[in-house]
Amino acid sequence: MNLIEIGAIIKQQRKLANLTQRELSKESDVGLATIEKLENQRLSEIGYKKLLRILNTLALDLRITTFNQSKPTLEDLQNEDEAKDDTRLGR
Repeated sequence: MNLIEIGAIIKQQRKLANLTQRELSKESDVGLATIEKLENQRLSEIGYKKLLRILNTLALDLRITTFNQSKPTLEDLQNEDEAKDDTRLGR
């Protein structure tokens, strides 16, 4: 997962929580410009503490797993099945 993907998840979760970027900024104690750049794929780096404050404000956390290039994870297989179902159902 990269920072672009993390930013998209943060944006999605913020909207689900009915928070504005300004509200997220205030609640997480992270600058509004940082949140705007993160959500709009214009942030090249962010410190761990800042990222964690944003994630925790949105009831999210980081998870570290082993890197696996050869075997799909259960999540990969589930996503693949969902995609097949969507195609079959015409979604």
